[in-house]
Amino acid sequence: MQDIGWKLGCLFEPLEGMSAFGELISGLEKPGVCSAYGPDDAQRAHLLAAIVRRTGRAMLVIAPNDLAAQRMAEDLNMLLEGGAKHLPARDITFLRAAASSRDLAMRRLDALGDCVGGRVKALVMGADAMMYRMMPPERFRENIINIEEGMQMEPADLIAGLTNAGYERVQLVEARGQCALRGGILDVYPVGGANALRIEFFDDEIDSIRSFDVMTQRSISRRPEACIYPAQEILMTEDETHEAADRLQGLLDPAAADTAPDRQQAIEEEFDLIPFEEFLRLTEAEEGEEPEKKSTRGRKPSAKTQAKAAAKPKPKKPAASLPSRIISGTALERNFSHALDALRTGRTVDAGDSLLPVLLGYDCTAADYLDDPIVVFDQPERLRERCENRMLEFKEHFMVALERREALAVQAELLMNYDEILARMNGKKILITNPFMRTEQDFKPKALIRIESRNATGYQGNIKELARDMEKWKKEGWQVALLAGGTARGERLESALKNQDCPAGFTTDIPEKLLPGEPVIFPMTLNRGFLYPEIRFAVISESDIYGVNRQKSRTRAKTGEKLAAFTDLKVGDYVVHENHGIGQYMGTVRLSSDGTYRDFLHIRYQGADKLYVPTDQLDRVQKYIGSEG
Repeated sequence: MQDIGWKLGCLFEPLEGMSAFGELISGLEKPGVCSAYGPDDAQRAHLLAAIVRRTGRAMLVIAPNDLAAQRMAEDLNMLLEGGAKHLPARDITFLRAAASSRDLAMRRLDALGDCVGGRVKALVMGADAMMYRMMPPERFRENIINIEEGMQMEPADLIAGLTNAGYERVQLVEARGQCALRGGILDVYPVGGANALRIEFFDDEIDSIRSFDVMTQRSISRRPEACIYPAQEILMTEDETHEAADRLQGLLDPAAADTAPDRQQAIEEEFDLIPFEEFLRLTEAEEGEEPEKKSTRGRKPSAKTQAKAAAKPKPKKPAASLPSRIISGTALERNFSHALDALRTGRTVDAGDSLLPVLLGYDCTAADYLDDPIVVFDQPERLRERCENRMLEFKEHFMVALERREALAVQAELLMNYDEILARMNGKKILITNPFMRTEQDFKPKALIRIESRNATGYQGNIKELARDMEKWKKEGWQVALLAGGTARGERLESALKNQDCPAGFTTDIPEKLLPGEPVIFPMTLNRGFLYPEIRFAVISESDIYGVNRQKSRTRAKTGEKLAAFTDLKVGDYVVHENHGIGQYMGTVRLSSDGTYRDFLHIRYQGADKLYVPTDQLDRVQKYIGSEG
């Protein structure tokens, strides 16, 4: 990794005097496992940031869950001066994609783009996100589009490149992941862009590149160049599309795939399933009896039920009266006909994230998107537990889809289990972190290093108590950094400490080094503060001083909460559309648009007014919770 000119060196320089930190750096010079125990919360982020800054290597951090990953990424992003990204987990749906947040998908793509472009110094994800089988990073890199003013390029070639990179071609660009071409003007909204781009051509040359507001369509600023990341995580060449279609056709036709029945039987045994025809036979109500209400999904019928079914054969029913879930080859073909047609015609495959990775044999993880990173397993015991729980959730979901013939047997391999993840890390530099020393069942560390540390005191706004501690640290020669969370708060904290006869200077000019006994106030913040008693170094955060993390100010008041999926809504709920205001959610409908069927949210307004919102624009709708006081 190239030297980028670090500015916050004063927050890391004290660690150079800690022998344990030197041992850790030495241990990470060669492949193998090092274990560090002691640091907690934000202190772990500080230690990891120090390793990145000292070694110059990229880092992959796997946290126990997505919330922990997000908090870790926030701290690392501050400490690495904008160099950290959070890769959120995504849901898996079978057959037809449920509406999900466009914002989440765009954040994933932006993070992956920064990874392959070498802009990420630390990628943080929860255990769930590490389990996905992903497209090779080379394919992602091939579809990154770099443009600059004066470049020779036909508008038709650029729009073709964007659609190949997963962008949706529309008449008017309104959201990330969309593009439009009108004569010599091409609009595109990159996945990680704060605003859309308007590219004007003069014949076959890019004349100008401007950012613009999609709401007003007005230009904001001119820029000499732009880097546009792909808008989908699965991108296929023409040959791969044909390969996927042929394989899907083979899986739908047992005669063309001799192993299909064997594979199906193996999956049924692995997931403790009985053949669905047997399930129907054993649970179908006897003539004149009420059907059994209790679900038997996911377990075999009881011995009593099986004995009753065997002792009293049931009359055959005509096919028309059998339950609609009856399993047959034709049902499987019918359910997957849309996916097969989409592959044959080059259209987007519904729920492709759950089908295409296994059809194409993807075997990469997010770790492959970084260049030989240091891999951090944060609290491995919790990681294993979360991966095992996630796999159980997936199996239950998959079992239901399999019974309904909405999943193929091969889709059982969509997620990697924890042992597969560990196997892929062989030969890498690995660091495991824990708040306490513990025996690791999955690792054999070559070095076990204790980091002496503790969390900062929570002062709950008691500046007098803070000043008392600072006076003690000053006498003992501690290096102290106070993170106030903003310029105004920093100036107020400086004044409050001065009133307690405990001077601490506020500055936005970061010094190269903290001086012993001279505390400094900075405008940034972390989720928590920490102390290194061995080296007499303290970082006190805004939340330690005032008790809560301030929410960043927003440009407009929020009247709703974000939705991760349309399933967060119930019919009758009130929602807020960013352009049309408050309405009532009436469910989803499937409508034809440009010859393609799409799912829409139906929102009813006063009188006969109604609005249909494409489910891939879910980020424009929030659940109404009232205005803030």
